[in-house]
Amino acid sequence: MADEAHERISIGASPELCWTVATDFERYPEWAKDVKHAAVLERDDQGRGKQVEYRVAGLGRSIHYVLRYDYTEAPAAFSWTLVEGDVLRQLDGRYGFEADGLGTLVTYDLLVDVAIPLPGMIKRRAAGMIVGTALKELKREVASMSTQLHGSEPVLDEPEANEPEISEPSTSEPSTSEPVLQVLTGAAGAAGEPDAGPGLPPTSAIESLVGALLEAGPEVAEHVVRAAQELLLAAQCVVDAAGKAVREQQDARHDEAAEEADTESSAGATLRHLDLAE
Repeated sequence: MADEAHERISIGASPELCWTVATDFERYPEWAKDVKHAAVLERDDQGRGKQVEYRVAGLGRSIHYVLRYDYTEAPAAFSWTLVEGDVLRQLDGRYGFEADGLGTLVTYDLLVDVAIPLPGMIKRRAAGMIVGTALKELKREVASMSTQLHGSEPVLDEPEANEPEISEPSTSEPSTSEPVLQVLTGAAGAAGEPDAGPGLPPTSAIESLVGALLEAGPEVAEHVVRAAQELLLAAQCVVDAAGKAVREQQDARHDEAAEEADTESSAGATLRHLDLAE
């Protein structure tokens, strides 16, 4: 099942400059830390990248995919869909650029689904991290480009992007900079915060911890993903075992009911035989 993430950020530069940086796909590896390779495979009649191949670092591994871009909404926005990918089923998104005073309000919408089994918590967190990180890196690159174009002219200091808005109901999360012990021992059942279960920390604390681990580095992220996959496999084994036990109980009850029916039928036949004999 695909997960959605939606985010926006204010950038102190024109929509045209934001567009130029965001559509210069082959330069992504120069400023987007997780993009290791980007190559335009096909261009439209205006020279814009129409089909682009990427290799990125994510989920503790190297991920390859190809996107196809759509400029129907240009210059206000552009969108993309997944053509192919080794661990992705879906990676569809949209960048929007809206003039906002002396700057630009940039929006980023993403729909992502991975082909490897992962808990929903990790998938949602990963989707939010992709969007939030992309916008912050885009803002830094636009600021750098603006400085180069305008010399010492200062770039407006706009606030950073807020926490990603996830499609499922979200709760306020403690800062991932808090010590792990403090996060894990946070008070469960706080106002508006769902309880993760008896004896467990609140869901938001768990998601904050997962986010911190995923951001810690490729090796740590890989261990987190592998552990999550092992937990899913273990959970599936428990579900399979429970299902087998239920089926066995149902079969046993069916056999008992059948035996009781046979016994009652035999008793009835014996009584009828005795009645006839009398």
